[in-house]
Amino acid sequence: MQKFTTFAEAVAARADADTLAHYVVDTVSAFTDGKDVTFDFLAKGSVAIFCTSLGIKRNWAELSLEEIAPLDERDINVVPLGEAANVLALMKARVAPGQARRTEATNRAAARLADLHPSTA
Repeated sequence: MQKFTTFAEAVAARADADTLAHYVVDTVSAFTDGKDVTFDFLAKGSVAIFCTSLGIKRNWAELSLEEIAPLDERDINVVPLGEAANVLALMKARVAPGQARRTEATNRAAARLADLHPSTA
């Protein structure tokens, strides 16, 4: 997969949703590792491009959370199925086995889940 130095560069190269997601996740990871980075993917236009790359016709950057996930018949906010499926498919591909880093906090959370239900450990 080609690496890009800016979100605009990735867009200009017509990067697919997976490549754009890699760029975003890699940038956020670098930030959490203490590196100086630019979050150049948070502008409304960039979010619109990302949404479009996922097959989402609405620009989530221009919507409230209630508009992104309207109330269903049980009064629970739910993202429309097609949009949710596209985001979850991307997350499934992005968080491949061995890519997620376990931290002390996630270890504690897993231990708490195991206390509630041993098959979750």
